[in-house]
Amino acid sequence: MNDLVLAALFAASAAFVLWWFLWPMRRTRAAKPAPASSTTLRHELHIGGMHCASCVGRVESCLMNVEGVVSSSVSLPSESATVMADEGVQTTHLIEAVEKAGYHAELRNGDHHHHEHHHSQEAKTARFNFIVAAVLSSPILLTSMHIPGIPELPALIQFLLATPVVVLCGRQFFIRAAKSIAARNADMDVLIAIGVGAAYLFSIAALFSHAHLHVYFEAATAIVTLVLLGRFLEAVSMRKTGEAIRSLFELQPTTALLWNEGETKLVPLASIKKGDILAARPGDRISVDGQVIEGESQLDESMLSGESMPVEKAAGDRVFAGTMNGSGWIKFVATEVGEHTALAQIIRAVSNAQNSKAAIQSLADKITSVFIPAALLVALGTFFGWLMFSGAFDTAVINSVAVLIIACPCAMGLATPVAIVVGVGRAAQMGVLPQNAHALETLARTNMIVFDKTGTITRGKPTLTDVASSQISENDALAVAAALESRSEHPIAKAIIEAARQRNIQPQPIESFQAQAGSGVIGVLHGKSVGLGSQKFAESIGVSLDGIQEPANKSAKLGNTVVILWQDNVALAAFGISDIPKSEARHAVETLKHLGLRTVLMTGDSHVSAETIAAQVGIQSVLAELRPEDKSEEIAKLQRQGERVAMVGDGINDSPALAQADVGIAMGSGSDIALETSDITIVRSNLDAIPEAVRLSRAVLKVIKQNLFFAFFYNSLAIPLAALGFLNPMIGAAAMALSDICVVGNALRLRAFRPR
Repeated sequence: MNDLVLAALFAASAAFVLWWFLWPMRRTRAAKPAPASSTTLRHELHIGGMHCASCVGRVESCLMNVEGVVSSSVSLPSESATVMADEGVQTTHLIEAVEKAGYHAELRNGDHHHHEHHHSQEAKTARFNFIVAAVLSSPILLTSMHIPGIPELPALIQFLLATPVVVLCGRQFFIRAAKSIAARNADMDVLIAIGVGAAYLFSIAALFSHAHLHVYFEAATAIVTLVLLGRFLEAVSMRKTGEAIRSLFELQPTTALLWNEGETKLVPLASIKKGDILAARPGDRISVDGQVIEGESQLDESMLSGESMPVEKAAGDRVFAGTMNGSGWIKFVATEVGEHTALAQIIRAVSNAQNSKAAIQSLADKITSVFIPAALLVALGTFFGWLMFSGAFDTAVINSVAVLIIACPCAMGLATPVAIVVGVGRAAQMGVLPQNAHALETLARTNMIVFDKTGTITRGKPTLTDVASSQISENDALAVAAALESRSEHPIAKAIIEAARQRNIQPQPIESFQAQAGSGVIGVLHGKSVGLGSQKFAESIGVSLDGIQEPANKSAKLGNTVVILWQDNVALAAFGISDIPKSEARHAVETLKHLGLRTVLMTGDSHVSAETIAAQVGIQSVLAELRPEDKSEEIAKLQRQGERVAMVGDGINDSPALAQADVGIAMGSGSDIALETSDITIVRSNLDAIPEAVRLSRAVLKVIKQNLFFAFFYNSLAIPLAALGFLNPMIGAAAMALSDICVVGNALRLRAFRPR
């Protein structure tokens, strides 16, 4: 009869746990609203009180349950939430939802020092509570070890020592657990509070019931002490994960040296506006982005580019906020201030990427969403199972407590995000800016790199090398070509105009102008139809290449880009334009091949010119004579063949291909459009950074996999052992704290990543 009662009690308890904690999750998912409008706003919140993956899941769920919220992403390491919501959703609505779920929320105001102070205070509080708990619990723990020569403490003395540990040092667990239970959110604090509370209350009952039962004050105090130690060490370790973003914040100066009528005055940085004239003395940090108008110096721009060598600056050169002036004195005009400086944009990009989630984290999220309710069920099963088969109430209590403590999924919640935070921070120090964690993860899985040619593989500063003319002189041909290109910003246009300038040829005004993207230009000059473009484009509109074909082919075989000039569909000249590869191009390509990636050159130039450049740098395949729209289609074709493609480019013509690729990589010197459509930005226009980005992304993914394996392996092994009575609560608490430190410590290894 007793067995039937226990079975019924267990079934009822299990049903209650399932209903109380799992039903709200189902309701939240069902209540997720569809986007109400096409206009969404971004909200950044600081979230307090999160300690495990379940906390993250609960905060995301409660935010998603707010009407009008489109998406929410919560980061445990940075204690932040990024929410995309319709215009009608106020920040106060989001804060109220988080507070109702049992957590603290406030608007992230960008004050990094405020949050640093908050984290520092948390670490100090955890350290103080740990020290007090350790001092008071040490006599109880020594007694429990039955060491010869150490007298056994009476149970009443143990009670007096344990009460401050549990009630004062451990009160945070009970307060947060009560809030979580009231909000029907099961998190780590619920497991700890139930475990500690069960051991402590059972011991009190045993002490005052005179039933001669064993007391477990040592288990209750050890759990609190070890969890507090874990929290303190975790806070210290987590602080190290944010050193990269912290170092970027420290680069922001607070004052500027304003130039006014020959005198300089130190003023607050907030008072500087665009157009102000500023000065930088030797050793000063540049206050805002600007353009040098007087003086010469060398600037340390390693914070922007990862390049340690100083950069020469003179009149006309750009300078950037946060960079360090060398031994010279310069005067510059402010071009960007405040949140528009390159440094502010880098900080914003790094922060956004660190707060984002990798796709691999979805596995952990799915498991942890039901993990704690499942742990409660296992603990209930352990309790009633031991009670039913052994009849020992105290053994049933202590083994179920061990299950609760060892099941805390801290390591699972930290496995992915700490690796992302450290990896993104290290990438930023190397001059590589991923937009989000997904970009890093995808780059690690790519097997093909497609390069644009002009400005990416080559220097992007082509020069005119030869002219073959027919029917008119070279200078006349150059004059017509310069007139056609006078309205174009294409690198080839600049090469022709510069060649005309060097020969003192003045371009005549063109009467009409029409650009054919990626192909050429057509216009009217002196009433005659003229054009300049690629050989393929010229042939496609019926231009006769008689007299020009042979010199054009000869120039192309030398690796030159050849453009044809024609009038009334008759070729007048062929221009050979050379753009030599960057000095590091071959080394970067060879390194990528050693990493197992196939390389492709994609360009609008002729096959002959493209193959020549490809051979010079070691690229394996060539896709040539492509229009801008053809490039994205070629990327899609490779993807349909099963390739995971990364595209590297820097120009407007590359934007569709960058967007189509699995990972778009933009060189920092590229156009704004290319940077906006890319997933990763290489701040310095150096190809060697690309293989290093691949190596780092693979290292980050490897660490994530290691952390997830360890977290899953730890819980899969430890919970059954605890349920079977092989692990006591003290060992469980120590193992839980150690698992957190192992995961964070493994991620911190990424800080030591060094470019080869």
